[in-house]
Amino acid sequence: MSSSTHPSAVTVLVTRRIKPAQEVHFEHLMGNMMAAAKEFQGHLGSQLIKPSDEEPGLYHVVFAFDSDEHLQHWQASPTRALEIGRAHV
Repeated sequence: MSSSTHPSAVTVLVTRRIKPAQEVHFEHLMGNMMAAAKEFQGHLGSQLIKPSDEEPGLYHVVFAFDSDEHLQHWQASPTRALEIGRAHV
């Protein structure tokens, strides 16, 4: 993502510590969340960053949108709320 292409681009970083034996379930749910985000205007991409050996169970998820307005629309959406409700691990 180039700042000259999207000068007002914004990202949000979500960090979650997942219980042992719940990693596969969480990764599946985050895949669903990232797929849902793709359908929203201004979505530039998302990425799931898996835990390191030093921090087992610690996941990071990054969402990028072309503007704060579009990010706020995603964050306030019923779609996101539904996915979050499914993701309580």
